[in-house]
Amino acid sequence: MSNITGVYEHIITTMDIEKSLRYWKELGFNVINQGTVSQEMSKKLYGVNGEATSYRLKCADLDSHGLLRILDWADKTLISENQWSSNVLSPGNRWVTQRTDDIIALTYAYDDDKKRGGQWLISDLVRNYLGASGVGTDFYNRYKGVYEVLVHGLEAKQVFFQRVGYSIEGYGTITENPLLCSEFTHGGIVVRNLDHINFYVDVLGLIDEGKTLQGTPRKMGQDSGPFMNNIGEGYHAHTIVSPNQKAGRIYYAMPIQDYENLTDGAKQVMDVIKYAENTTNGIIDVIGKSKPGVRGLCSASYKAKNIQDLYSKVKQSTATYLTELCDNEFEEKSFTFVAPDGVHWTIVEWK
Repeated sequence: MSNITGVYEHIITTMDIEKSLRYWKELGFNVINQGTVSQEMSKKLYGVNGEATSYRLKCADLDSHGLLRILDWADKTLISENQWSSNVLSPGNRWVTQRTDDIIALTYAYDDDKKRGGQWLISDLVRNYLGASGVGTDFYNRYKGVYEVLVHGLEAKQVFFQRVGYSIEGYGTITENPLLCSEFTHGGIVVRNLDHINFYVDVLGLIDEGKTLQGTPRKMGQDSGPFMNNIGEGYHAHTIVSPNQKAGRIYYAMPIQDYENLTDGAKQVMDVIKYAENTTNGIIDVIGKSKPGVRGLCSASYKAKNIQDLYSKVKQSTATYLTELCDNEFEEKSFTFVAPDGVHWTIVEWK
């Protein structure tokens, strides 16, 4: 057995803990632990010079993966605002994914709230086939795959999916909760390129699944998909997973653009987007705004056995901003660092 789990927690910095806890409860998450982050600990582990309260939440009684940690700093002036309205494919953006048993009711819940002033961006509801065999040919040989929607809020980008015609045991466990949602089955991070995948294999001991998923650049007349792509935008995605479990995987997405091969009409649309966002082809690099102390999804954690050995390996690598190995707010050995691709990570001891 490997010494590292799949992603244990996704971590959020919040501006309003009461609203945040109420929101995540609707999606099945309940507080199981609460800890105090002293100013000294905060500087050591999170790089923020202030006290905080930390909450650990889980969904569906699962302890192995897919938990949530919410950081609530006492001094809100220490918290930086994120680029919540930036393009989903901007480097630095993160998302979390949950399975649901009623994606229609869930999507309309967000849509209804948006109509009453809620700050949400909601993608088209799309379906993805389960390989070539899932396409479906007629009424009797039906589609197999997932329906998906991405909801983009002030403190998280979230993908929800509902399975059709198949199941995977242990990958999306749903118990009774208001919107029939599971734990976080997996997550995603947008990076500038895929040049540093070997760090996760060679240093952290994770597995590169060896396949790259491609979201073909959007053309005129196509829907925007779950990533709400602008015309000409697409992505390559690589998957990293623990040797110990299917769930808790991370998709690393690299934005790609096909501006030169667009039609003249599509180029005019892209020119409007470029002008409106004052950036190259609508893509803003926010990778420096994906760390604790910045509102929203700011880190994620792995649990590791022999944490001292892993700490030594990270120290000898090209990772940066490596903290001390010390006790965290839940009395666990822990450290944080920034990987070579600019992504912030947290490691906690797996006992």
